[in-house]
Amino acid sequence: MSTPSEPRPPHDGPALEPIRVLRPRRTDALAELMREFRQDAGREPAGYESVALPGRPPAGSEALTQEIPPVARESRRRADAVPPGAGLRRAAVAVAVLAAAVIGFGGALLLRGGQGDDTAAPAPG
Repeated sequence: MSTPSEPRPPHDGPALEPIRVLRPRRTDALAELMREFRQDAGREPAGYESVALPGRPPAGSEALTQEIPPVARESRRRADAVPPGAGLRRAAVAVAVLAAAVIGFGGALLLRGGQGDDTAAPAPG
């Protein structure tokens, strides 16, 4: 807002009141929340109840469980390894794409070079 160009006499009416008053936030709200959490931590959750499982596992089911031996490290490395020649193929593809780009730009410059329309017209004299 710009400053008025000429001074005015002071307004004798009532003082302006703020429409909205900001009050400082409570800084101890987090401490109060943590205190409530610690009090509730010792109790059972309010919305849940403990339920017994329907039936027990059959006798001897633990004996039927087998422990599988760990996979040998050598066979894991072979599966994760890059097959031979894959790096060479990637390099060949990259070189081919680069060569095509260079040839394309070079051809565009050669085809465009024969025209002289882009020069400025001589000044009228």
